[in-house]
Amino acid sequence: MSKKKAVIRSDMTRAQWTWKEMKRNKVAYAMVAPYMLIFSLFTVVPVLLSVVMSFTDFNLLETPNIVWFENYIRLFLSPLHGYHRRGVLFHRLILSKAFR
Repeated sequence: MSKKKAVIRSDMTRAQWTWKEMKRNKVAYAMVAPYMLIFSLFTVVPVLLSVVMSFTDFNLLETPNIVWFENYIRLFLSPLHGYHRRGVLFHRLILSKAFR
């Protein structure tokens, strides 16, 4: 009967070591997979879609037109931008401390 030789990490490349550890922990990956799938579906995907849609002119009735940075230019050149920024700053600094 042959004995398994102990493997030292310095004998392996980083990719080989990572693959070995992934195979050793495959049950843990299987247990985490449903959470990661649901998290991605309801958190990561909407965030990525909202970033993509921020570069379009979308109104729910027509197909979106790509306008690139026109929305952001209009946002920062708006005269109300400073007013809204102060409101957000007030909310973040004052109201978030009050409800802590």
